[in-house]
Amino acid sequence: ETDITNSDLYFTNSDGQYRLMSIFMNPNSFAYYLLLFFSIYIYSNKTILNSFLFLIIVYVLFLTESRSALLGLLLILLIYSYKIFKQNKQLTILTICSIGLIFLTIFLLSTNPILINYDIRFEKISIAIEYIGSSIFFFLTGIPKDIAIIKNNISFSDNMFLYMFLKMGLFSFSFFLFGYIYTLIKAIRILNLTNNIAIKPYAIFFISTLFPMFFSNLLLFSPVYILIALSIGVIIKGDSI
Repeated sequence: ETDITNSDLYFTNSDGQYRLMSIFMNPNSFAYYLLLFFSIYIYSNKTILNSFLFLIIVYVLFLTESRSALLGLLLILLIYSYKIFKQNKQLTILTICSIGLIFLTIFLLSTNPILINYDIRFEKISIAIEYIGSSIFFFLTGIPKDIAIIKNNISFSDNMFLYMFLKMGLFSFSFFLFGYIYTLIKAIRILNLTNNIAIKPYAIFFISTLFPMFFSNLLLFSPVYILIALSIGVIIKGDSI
């Protein structure tokens, strides 16, 4: 397999057309930014205008062809479907939304050869594990900045958790993981136990970034990491906001 990260192939689809990226210089970054809109939409007034904007932004998200963002959107809509089911007992809507989006996502992925190519990701993971296991120093304290994580012209990327472990080592990464899990649990509690709709969109947005954390360098994308930092602040403050 060929590593297409940061090459022209990374920014184009199988038809040779550029993936939509707006002013973000990266289609994935733009897609993650759009996830915040969907989180806000759940708790907004469902006017005709808002619903029309929702459909437009769904289409825009598909044009970015970001797989991990599509998984994030699926998670958001599953949360929204659960919200409808819990309040109004509309099991039919839950089923249609969930199954319909799953089949739509599968269709989009199956019709684009570049999007379904996962082999390179597994190779990158094996490269990262090889570097970690090459030195007890790397394992405990992280790989120095002046050492490139590369093998056979393939640079490691596409997994934020593993990237953080590589750079921070076991000791520092443990603190990072503890903070991430704590925030994730608190976000889930906000959705289930609070009625403050001003903070719930930020909780959903943070939860929706869980899949992108496994399939991209999410926290390195600007301005996405700023939105995530703001969301974490809102989640931690909780009902005091």
